[in-house]
Amino acid sequence: MKPTVLLLLTALILAGCAGQWIRVSSDETYRTARYEVTLPSDWVKRSEENVLILSRDGPDLQKIVIIASEHENAFPKIEENATQEMLPSELSAMFIAELKKESSDGFPGLRIETNEPFNVDGQEGFHLVASYRNDDGIRYRLKAFGVSTEKGYFALSYTAPIIHYYAKDLQAFRKILSGLSLL
Repeated sequence: MKPTVLLLLTALILAGCAGQWIRVSSDETYRTARYEVTLPSDWVKRSEENVLILSRDGPDLQKIVIIASEHENAFPKIEENATQEMLPSELSAMFIAELKKESSDGFPGLRIETNEPFNVDGQEGFHLVASYRNDDGIRYRLKAFGVSTEKGYFALSYTAPIIHYYAKDLQAFRKILSGLSLL
């Protein structure tokens, strides 16, 4: 391949990646029509439609995901809606089904460790802790909270390898949860 073509292809690839991940400034407040939250500094963020993804060292090492959608788009993979009247147990069952549908193998090793009601910014929702192994055999833990309000469906989750990263960045996740304001 000619050096000019290679250089052009490299520039195009890098241009396509530019702007996707943005460094979070010191204690940045992120606000949408459905929520407001203070983001951890020195992490990076990327937003896609109703989803905000945060990571410090890369999404395979730790990932915080915030979903805020209309009831009609709450669970697009399983093609189900949320309602404001849903019980926390119903909402968490939909969250688990959506999670399984995202995985090509359906997470056969997904183990639910905790599934209980929890108040998310004063709203009745769910708290879920699960673990699984990826295709490389690395054990991950997922901690999630979700709620359905009159404005729509909201979920906040944290996923990281159990060894080292989960405990390392759990405090940043807790800080996001404690500073969360549903609007």
